Amino acid sequence: MQVLTPADLKSDKKVILYGATHCPYCSKAKALLTSLNVEFEYRGTDVSAQFEKEREALGKHLEYETIPMIFVNNQFIGGNSDLHELHEKGGLLPLLK
Repeated sequence: MQVLTPADLKSDKKVILYGATHCPYCSKAKALLTSLNVEFEYRGTDVSAQFEKEREALGKHLEYETIPMIFVNNQFIGGNSDLHELHEKGGLLPLLK
């Protein structure tokens, strides 16, 4: 398995979300980002073998195996609950400036 760290992520968006279409927590995270007009790159692990390989490699490196996996400015912030908590504490939008 390839070694992949958050620093290796390449995207023209500040937010990358690894998720799956069947995951309710992924849907909630996407809904929050959309409601805040935050542009994000969605990497569906259930539609792309490459994205699933990336998620597995990142999960191994981060010791985090669930989805969604959310990165802001190539920094891992966690999953849906972590994203909502960060926003509720006023920490999400400043990271996006």
